[in-house]
Amino acid sequence: FFKQKTAYEISTRDWSSDVCSSDLLQMLEEKASSFDERKLLKDIPAKFFEKGYIFFRGKPNSESGLENLMEVANQYRDYRFVIASPGLDTHIPENVVVLSGWLDWQSLNALYRNAAVVIGQTSSAKRISRTIAHKVYEAAYFGKAYISAKSPALLELFENEVSILFCRPDDYKDLGLKIEFLMENSKLRESMGASMLEKYEKFVSQEIIASTVLKRLREVGDF
Repeated sequence: FFKQKTAYEISTRDWSSDVCSSDLLQMLEEKASSFDERKLLKDIPAKFFEKGYIFFRGKPNSESGLENLMEVANQYRDYRFVIASPGLDTHIPENVVVLSGWLDWQSLNALYRNAAVVIGQTSSAKRISRTIAHKVYEAAYFGKAYISAKSPALLELFENEVSILFCRPDDYKDLGLKIEFLMENSKLRESMGASMLEKYEKFVSQEIIASTVLKRLREVGDF
């Protein structure tokens, strides 16, 4: 669950690529009433909030599959996309807002809470088949519909078309169809998001993980 945390990120407080959902959860519960979401999201035009936006955060590398999402954004101009990614060097169409700077926990909370659909890793990178990215847990905590390349690791926790929607790896046309499918079906988005949240609370919340670890430790030692 914390596989990608590094001493560098912790010491520099740079959570731009690997924020754990448990971080967001704890800080949200402690201080959620102390910030104004619209001020935090002032760089996003008001029209992006009318029908909700498609949200992606991550590095612009081949593993993330961000180039697939940019192809979709160029073809589906009626949809709005918010991309939190440093160093994105490509043409940005008018229906896309890129947030390239450092994002604090308040901004990340606001970005997730206002998103209609969250996009995960959509490439064919081998590592995706055996890991679950932090952004999966984040989307699950916020109860958001999530699209990702099909992955055996994700299938251990989520069911396709029930709690998650899979697309074909490195296939921007299929990704576009899956985004359109969810954006045009609000009830399905809500049910998938609710299922994601249920899975989070049942299997991978910080309380569940901590209690499971303690249980195992007590089974093998004197704790």
